[in-house]
Amino acid sequence: MKDGEELVQEPFRRLIEGRNLVGYEYDGFWKSMDTFKEKQELDDLCSKGNAPWQLWKRESKKAAFASSSPAKPGIEARRK
Repeated sequence: MKDGEELVQEPFRRLIEGRNLVGYEYDGFWKSMDTFKEKQELDDLCSKGNAPWQLWKRESKKAAFASSSPAKPGIEARRK
C-alpha cells in the first residue's frame, strides 16, 4: 500500500491487474462482524451454545463421545 490509499481500492486493483490476487473456496462458517448488530448476532449464537466457529469445542465433544461409546467387536483385537 502507498500513503493515502484505501485497502480495498488501489492496492486490490493493482493486484487484480497484475493477476496476483488469489482466492480459495471455503465451505465452513463465515459471518462478518463489522457492525454492533452483527456482533450481537454472533454473541447470541455463542450464548446459546451454537458457535460454529469454535471448532475446538466440536472436536472435544467428538473425542468424548468416541471414548464413551462401546467398541465394536473385533476392534480391540486388531489394535493389539
